[in-house]
Amino acid sequence: MKKKIMCLALAAVCFCTLLAGCGNSGRNITTLAERNFYRGEQLMKSAVDKYYDREFDLVNLYYNFPDREKNDEYLASIWHFNSLQEAAVYYQQLAPDSEYANELVNDLYETLQYYVEERSADDYIVYGMYIAQEPGKNNEGENLFDDNSCIVRNVIHQYRNTGDDNLLKAAQNTMGYILDTGWDRKINTDTGLEFGGNPQGPAGTGMDYKPICANEINLTNLLQFSELAEDEEEKTFYLDWAEKYYDFCVDTYRVESGIYGDYIGLSKEYDDSRYHGNGKPMLADHPYTYHQGAMIEAGVRMYRATGDEKYIDDARMTADACIGLDMLGTFIGGVYQPPMREYHWFNLCFLRGFMLLAEEDEKYDAQVQLFQESIDYAYEHYYQDGLLPSNFVQGWIVDYEYDTRVNVMDASAYAQYYFMLSLYQSGAAVN
Repeated sequence: MKKKIMCLALAAVCFCTLLAGCGNSGRNITTLAERNFYRGEQLMKSAVDKYYDREFDLVNLYYNFPDREKNDEYLASIWHFNSLQEAAVYYQQLAPDSEYANELVNDLYETLQYYVEERSADDYIVYGMYIAQEPGKNNEGENLFDDNSCIVRNVIHQYRNTGDDNLLKAAQNTMGYILDTGWDRKINTDTGLEFGGNPQGPAGTGMDYKPICANEINLTNLLQFSELAEDEEEKTFYLDWAEKYYDFCVDTYRVESGIYGDYIGLSKEYDDSRYHGNGKPMLADHPYTYHQGAMIEAGVRMYRATGDEKYIDDARMTADACIGLDMLGTFIGGVYQPPMREYHWFNLCFLRGFMLLAEEDEKYDAQVQLFQESIDYAYEHYYQDGLLPSNFVQGWIVDYEYDTRVNVMDASAYAQYYFMLSLYQSGAAVN
């Protein structure tokens, strides 16, 4: 009831602001969820116009905001491309009958094929870091496990939207590559067990340190595969792998407070003996929202899959630690400002974790509402040219790199914030 009252209050305030500020293009917007979708759609279409060259299957990395000019000097890596695709599949989920949304998602999936590696000895679908001139012709071995995990998540989401079995098979294929190639099967002679976990990149790339990002999204993807499994054998296969990744992440990266670190060791240049030792995880300059949100989400999904209370308790532990740190952001004039030291896409992972936890424990709804209020403040005070500033509360900052050269990950995130909030405020499942 508390959540519903808060949503109705927000809806009344925000609806009036919308009508007064920018109109509703003739739409009959009566709920907060509908208003969130409308704003997300505006921001989505703006991101597509500014970054996506659909004729040549290219996504640009930056948009020069002060000059209102496209920046085609830099192309998006697969990680940056992922952000536009991720926002688009949320758009499709909310608007399944929209020709624009469906065509956009299909076009992005075609563009995705330009990142696929040309494999010499197997049939895995593997996504390279940079775009090739032809579909399926990327250089073999130039890929990262976390990038591939992000794409798997998007393709699973697209499958959930459409029911196209080819999409599910493609996602499972790439997941198979990650499991077969990524998991460290070397034996720790001290324990007699596998070291476990994924490095950043496959053998030969020199990226053999182990960041949590190469493991945590695998975990949540595996749990989704388990949910989608057609029989108990398949369900158990994916759930067993999810438990292995979960235990590795908790044992390796979680510090006493419940916050998660970034990668093992003190630097990214060290030998096996150091990063397989008992050293504490490196927190980098600050704990990333990305990792906290992914592990909160993992705890909720593990709880739903197993019914074991320890997983939801783990999620609460991390969430409470984040709240104790002002959600790793700050409050300016009483309005919550998510961290600016990282892309807003990182903060989306954080928000998704809290949304899933709030679905199980209404106590955490208050944290979701802070995000709603924060992005609404930005939209209602600083919306320009289809974009929002990186600082939602203080607005556009002169000569600040994230405001003068807006990254596609931020522009996509602004749309996705609203799409996710629309799903949540309407009571729909947040994928």
